[in-house]
Amino acid sequence: MKWSSELRLGNRLVWLRCWGIPLVVWKLENIRKIVAAVGDQVEVDDDVEHMQRLDRARVLVRTPRPPLIQHSVDVHIEGDIHRVHMVEENGSAESCGGRYCRSRWESSEEIVSDNGDTATV
Repeated sequence: MKWSSELRLGNRLVWLRCWGIPLVVWKLENIRKIVAAVGDQVEVDDDVEHMQRLDRARVLVRTPRPPLIQHSVDVHIEGDIHRVHMVEENGSAESCGGRYCRSRWESSEEIVSDNGDTATV
């Protein structure tokens, strides 16, 4: 990634895995709105762009948040509410019953939103 005037001290680039994005809103501009609660979308992996894997989206974001991000957002679509979960990749996370979660051995601040944010797409 090239230098940009938008890069700020304190921001970091992280990959997020996002689960629960409804297929009816599986477009890059909608994914950008969903991850806006955590940071600015920089890019998505090829599986997202080419719709090769629809169970989760992997999105690179620029964020001021500290590690490890675990966040949920409620997405309102035509009167229905869908909860999307976002978890930062950190290389030492383990799979927990079909969900992505952090390793017990890690010691970082978690950002957990019980009530979540809201995104309208």
